[in-house]
Amino acid sequence: MRVRRKRRLGVVGVLGGLALLAGSTLLGACGSTPPPTRESGAFAQVPSTLTAPLVTTIPSTSTLLPTAANTPTEEPFTLPSPEDQVATAVAFQTALVRHGAEILTSVALSPRPTYVGGPGPMLETPGPTATWGTTWFECGSPDSGFDPQFYSCWQGTVAGVRLYLLAGREGHSGDIRQGLLEVDEVDNRSPYPDFMKLYQTPQKVGAVRIAAVSGTRVMLLPWNAQPTPVSFVFDLATRQWVPLTPLPSPSPGPSPLPSPVPSGTP
Repeated sequence: MRVRRKRRLGVVGVLGGLALLAGSTLLGACGSTPPPTRESGAFAQVPSTLTAPLVTTIPSTSTLLPTAANTPTEEPFTLPSPEDQVATAVAFQTALVRHGAEILTSVALSPRPTYVGGPGPMLETPGPTATWGTTWFECGSPDSGFDPQFYSCWQGTVAGVRLYLLAGREGHSGDIRQGLLEVDEVDNRSPYPDFMKLYQTPQKVGAVRIAAVSGTRVMLLPWNAQPTPVSFVFDLATRQWVPLTPLPSPSPGPSPLPSPVPSGTP
């Protein structure tokens, strides 16, 4: 049994050697090199990553960012000096004056357009022309309570002169018990100056109103009821108050007759 085993091992060994010899011959014929061995020293030619030194410290962020020496620096902002501010203002004003002078010079040298006659262009359609007439109108509010206050206003033509009549009282800058009549002319055709247009009533009865206009005379009545009826008449032609003729006082009636004495009285 042992002899048979030895013989089998010998045969296997011979066959393995033949196969190894045939493989080496085939590789040599293809031009390939045998695999590197440790004895041949081929492993020393390939650098190993395990031989690199390990990093034991973490780099700081300052080394990752650019340093101040490598970045461009901006100049610091500084306010101009008072002398520079004055010089800038003077230069600006000088430029304005020069620009204005250039405009005036160009206008003076421009040719003046020739007028060819006829009406100018109408920019908008004119409204109807207001007609003058006799009417009452709203007086409106004064600028303040210190100005004269008017409550009754009339317009019309008196003796060929167009007039505005305003009746009321003085403002708080004067005596509010003083009545007023203002006469405004539209055409200024009368001989009276403009400053002669306010006339005070002969009596202080407060505000007055226009009751009637007849010819050249205007009748005024107190705005508020008075204990004793009173009226004023103003002449527009003479610009004076007309005194009213008092009405005749009623004459006393006949004396009563004596009562009859009843008969049978002792």
